[in-house]
Amino acid sequence: MQELNLWAVLVAALSSFASGGLWFSPLAFGRLQAREMLARGSAPPPATPAVIAVSFLLTLVEALAFAWLVGASGFQKSMTLGLVVGGCFAATSTAINYLYTGRGVRLTMVDGGYHLVRFLVYGLVLGLWRPT
Repeated sequence: MQELNLWAVLVAALSSFASGGLWFSPLAFGRLQAREMLARGSAPPPATPAVIAVSFLLTLVEALAFAWLVGASGFQKSMTLGLVVGGCFAATSTAINYLYTGRGVRLTMVDGGYHLVRFLVYGLVLGLWRPT
């Protein structure tokens, strides 16, 4: 197994984490997500320091696993893997779970869409990062 570029993994994780902050902010889909959750009898949990820390650690694990999967692939393959993993595994798993919990199409699109974006961000960073 090749050596992983831990700096690229860290930047991919930070970039993905930051995209989540934007995705779920009132500037993007935060209000829609909150409205859809409230309509179904729940509310988004507060972003406590513990939730943020654990979320980032999980994002780091994901970025590390994705970097291992991508390996030394170029940009095109990295983005293709981001599309497949994000769209065909993560987003569809979210959709299946949401079908059984009655979360609705809009909430499924918001949350599943974020999973797709997250893995595309991993693919973008890892695909563009070239060893020096």
